[in-house]
Amino acid sequence: EDAKDILNKLIADSDVRLGRNGAEEIKNHPFFKNFDWTSIRQKKAPFIPTVQSEISNENFDHFEEDTTQ
Repeated sequence: EDAKDILNKLIADSDVRLGRNGAEEIKNHPFFKNFDWTSIRQKKAPFIPTVQSEISNENFDHFEEDTTQ
């Protein structure tokens, strides 16, 4: 329920969107109730992509281009 709530509040119109009053508003949402914001920069990311160059796209799904437009 917290995940649904935060997503709905993040995709809302800008005049009522969560975070319109600053990042603390998002960080204080119940979805993040057990999240340790103070040491986030010291933690290792759960996924670190490997890239071949600055314009690498191997970590993204590839789709056929829609040419019907």
